[in-house]
Amino acid sequence: MNSNQQQPDLDDEFIREEDLEEVIDLDDQPTDDIEEDNEEIDVDVDDSIYSFQSHEQSVFCCHLSHDNRLAITGGQDDKAIIWDITENGLIRFDTGGHHKDSVVFAKFNLNSTMVATGDMSGVIIVWNVEDGKKISEYEVGNDLNWLLWHNIIDNVLLAGSHETWMWRLSTNKPQCRTLQSFGCANLVAELFRDGRRLAMGYEDGSIRVWNLEQNQIAFTIQGHLAHQTPVTALSLNLDDSLIATGSANGVIKMINVKSQKVIHSFNLDKLMEDSNDEKQENSIESLQFGGQNCLVIGSSHIEIWHVPSQTKRNQIPLSRGVSKLSVDSNNVNIVYAGCLDGVFRVIDIRTGEIMNEKRGHRDQILDFAISSNEFMNLVMFFAHVSHCYPNDEFAVAYPSELMRLLRLFSTSLNPGVRLFLVKALILMRNKSQLASNDLISLLFELLKCPDKKLRSLIKHHIMVTALQFFLGTDQVDQDGDNQKDSDDSDSDSENLPSAQEIAMANRVNKKTRKRKRLLERSKELLKRYRKKSRPETFDFSAIHLLNDPQGMAENLFKMLESFNERFEIKLLLINLISRLVGIHELQLLNFYSYLQRYLHPKQRDVTKLLQYVAQASHELVPPDSIEPLLKVIANNFVTERNSFEVMAVGINSIREICARCPFAMNEDLLQDLVEYSSFKDKNVSMASKSLIQLYRQVNPLLLRRKDRGRPTQASRESGPPIQYGQLKAVDFVSGTEVLDENEPDLCPEQLEDNVSDSDGSWVDVSDDENEIVEENLTEIQSDENKNSDEPHQDPKEKASLISSSRILTQEEFQKVRLAQLSKHLQKARSKKQPPTASAQDANKSSSAALPEIVPLSSIERLYKRQKSDKQARLESIEAGREDRGKYGSRKGKMNDFASKNKRETGKGKSFMMIKHKLRQKRGRRSFKEKQIALKNSLLKRFQ
Repeated sequence: MNSNQQQPDLDDEFIREEDLEEVIDLDDQPTDDIEEDNEEIDVDVDDSIYSFQSHEQSVFCCHLSHDNRLAITGGQDDKAIIWDITENGLIRFDTGGHHKDSVVFAKFNLNSTMVATGDMSGVIIVWNVEDGKKISEYEVGNDLNWLLWHNIIDNVLLAGSHETWMWRLSTNKPQCRTLQSFGCANLVAELFRDGRRLAMGYEDGSIRVWNLEQNQIAFTIQGHLAHQTPVTALSLNLDDSLIATGSANGVIKMINVKSQKVIHSFNLDKLMEDSNDEKQENSIESLQFGGQNCLVIGSSHIEIWHVPSQTKRNQIPLSRGVSKLSVDSNNVNIVYAGCLDGVFRVIDIRTGEIMNEKRGHRDQILDFAISSNEFMNLVMFFAHVSHCYPNDEFAVAYPSELMRLLRLFSTSLNPGVRLFLVKALILMRNKSQLASNDLISLLFELLKCPDKKLRSLIKHHIMVTALQFFLGTDQVDQDGDNQKDSDDSDSDSENLPSAQEIAMANRVNKKTRKRKRLLERSKELLKRYRKKSRPETFDFSAIHLLNDPQGMAENLFKMLESFNERFEIKLLLINLISRLVGIHELQLLNFYSYLQRYLHPKQRDVTKLLQYVAQASHELVPPDSIEPLLKVIANNFVTERNSFEVMAVGINSIREICARCPFAMNEDLLQDLVEYSSFKDKNVSMASKSLIQLYRQVNPLLLRRKDRGRPTQASRESGPPIQYGQLKAVDFVSGTEVLDENEPDLCPEQLEDNVSDSDGSWVDVSDDENEIVEENLTEIQSDENKNSDEPHQDPKEKASLISSSRILTQEEFQKVRLAQLSKHLQKARSKKQPPTASAQDANKSSSAALPEIVPLSSIERLYKRQKSDKQARLESIEAGREDRGKYGSRKGKMNDFASKNKRETGKGKSFMMIKHKLRQKRGRRSFKEKQIALKNSLLKRFQ
């Protein structure tokens, strides 16, 4: 109290009226600034939808539930009220009589099952939202500065005053934990988005970040680096990498969380001046990070700063200042400001313009809460479930309504809402609820919108759609494992005998080990031939109809070298390029060196990259370009420092590459890989054996003599393997040397059948026309033996003569195919015996064209069955018990309620009661039983 101020005299109440004088202030300055400010507030305009008017005095705080159905307010009348918004403000319950002072904090928890209220005296009460009952009550004893719920755990409550408390509410007993106190109050706090750290600003100007799990300080900013006045505002940016703090003297500091250092500090502009023309310091009331890397500062005015360049973008003057700022969760470029002049403002961070103003308050706005965007949630909800109602008119018309909305208001819609609508349309297109042409045309129209995020989304969607179009992922499986196995697609295979017929021939003939081996080899060869000789069907042939595949592949590879999109999209682009190179046998040599950087075991999706390398390999690629790839795979994968599975994947990928480009393998590398055929792990050894089997067919000379296997007639007659770029052309149908030179006599009906069959249509072949393989082999061998007695004739000349002189019948084609297959079953001829026609073509009959799409299962193939874990074994045991009967005798009882027999009752008796029966049984033993018992007794005794 001022000592110069005079105390009121008791005689003042007897002052006469004529003694009073009127004092006029020439400056026309009102005695109360608040009364003048209240007179400036325009109360004639009310933009509110509904007003709650049950509080008797000022309202200090408010909050909304997560579903926007309930609202809670706390005020100066010492109570908090929960309202039901859906029922036009129906009061659920109030806390009247429980608080001793003004309620300044009211917060719903994460799932809105509990609500916490705190007053200025330090009393905190937690309530059950459903029934309004009090769950627990705490008293901190000092002024309460902040109160908040945990953002991940719904039953953890935090509060701060001179100390920091953290309560875990449970059904048994609440647990309380306090953080270390430093002799000063913590004024502001905010949780990190991971829920593990807490940033706090203190009264002495220091800033501390706490690790809540370890109950320790992560780092501290104090001393000359900290604020010199109390910290009044604190905010975290969108990725929790920066902390912005503001103090009472208008100083803002930027702190890097990773480096734990202050990276920038600046003062807020001072606009207000007093009557003596002295500038007053502006206290920072609120801070918020928004979009465009901007920081919004609220004080007597609003400033928008660009954080990376540390420059001020915009400044918005206000008549009374700001009490609170909040950024829109759906659109970070929009910030809401509650102002002391009673106006609620919506501001665009990018331009600094006030987009909207809401009026209706008669006094200062002290707090506000922003609801979640229910419109966006409903849009996405309907997009997810509309396909479940194909007969509903609204569900059918829903995509077209969204498209109409975007076309009409494409430029005027909120950017966040517009982006959400486009995502909903893409989701419904993936569920085939609208045509792709309609969506693509709309997306091209939306490119005119000045929205970077929208353009990026449209670009990615169109790019991925184009890649999937050329790859045919909608019709063809990426792994290539869904190829049709039906024999109906191969008319040639119908002329071959079935496995049942081969087995029948072996059943009728004499049983010998030679015939048994021949049967197994015949089945294996027949199965391989049917699988490989089937012509590939193209359900999606867009990639085969390109006009300039070489130019397209070069342009795509040029784009790939500077591609900065997500790795999944980059994989799609690599897949398309590899498919183009493999199908059209293109020359894109830099593509192989580009892929080398990704070929190591720890690379993400490395098996897919190995698959793409194999797809891009073909016979026309120079071996010098593929050989470095094989060495990289061998050095990075096929080494004992890796796991056995990694080694098997490496050998499998080398086998798939060499199957398409066998010239790339050199003898030294092949010998090193062949050594793994006796490796201790089955996966590695089987992968190595598959590589040996491949080179037995394509180039046996690269293998050692012991690895080449038993030579067959086909392998002996194949001659030296062709080199890179070499082509051997023939002018005859291989295998026709087994036919007679004289054309068989055909009746007119058979001639018509042959003519009708020559058009390439389907041919009906009966089972009687399929001869048995062994019989055909015997017939072919007997014909060859007869021909050997006749004067020698060159098989090539004979085959050329027959091929050029007449049209072969279906029976003759069948005989030729069987002759080619028989060369792989017969032992190699001696050098004295004359060779047959081209055996190189016989090799081709067993190793037909490889599929264009390399199956991912061929790369990831593991031959050894993986050991089941405990959970898998338990599931297998439980599955085996489902249809199994109960334990016990299989005979069972005719009547479950019948009595037990003597044997069953004897099991429950003591030994002394039944030992006399054992003596009788022992005495009735035969001589043989006594011998066996004696022998067993002696063995047990002398062991």
